Amino acid sequence: MMKLEQMTLLAIFTLSSLLQLSAQTSDGASNKFTDYSNRSNWSIISDTIVHEIDVFFVHPTTYGPPANGKYNANLNDSLLNKITDLYAINWMTSAFEENCNIFAPRYRQVNIEVLSMPKKEQDIYLEIPVGDIKSALHFYLENLNDGRPFILASHSQGSNVLQTILLENPKILKNPPSKKVDLKSPYKGPKLSRCCSSIRSC
Repeated sequence: MMKLEQMTLLAIFTLSSLLQLSAQTSDGASNKFTDYSNRSNWSIISDTIVHEIDVFFVHPTTYGPPANGKYNANLNDSLLNKITDLYAINWMTSAFEENCNIFAPRYRQVNIEVLSMPKKEQDIYLEIPVGDIKSALHFYLENLNDGRPFILASHSQGSNVLQTILLENPKILKNPPSKKVDLKSPYKGPKLSRCCSSIRSC
């Protein structure tokens, strides 16, 4: 099974400039990004907070070919959601569940076929998952985090999405820690180190 160090793990302590955008889906319909106040748009939300630290997990690509002209996943696709939960989210987040509260949003991931497109065309479809995760992260910070230190964890497409957000917001990694709930966490280095060292590998 996957070891913890094989997963992309990003500890983030300041989040700012989470942009709210709108996008054009693959079938031409205009949509605002996903409403994460709707619990059906989350795979996992820790309702009972039992740990001192959270994990915000962005899953890898599970939407494979053929795309049939729909290059972004439909969040109402129950079969795809089941596959994503069973073979990606539940499996990967099991590495954290004994030590962390888990929050894992669904998002309109791109189909693998997008990777064979010219970059300019790829970027059109990639804006949608990036925007979704920005919205999920914003909702998480405003409504679910309650000032706890947290880890951003991801794999594959999820890592690309988080990396894009970080590159667009370089101050995220530069600002010092704080206790302001809306933008920063009360993190102290050794605390996270102790937590992560105790998380079992899977």
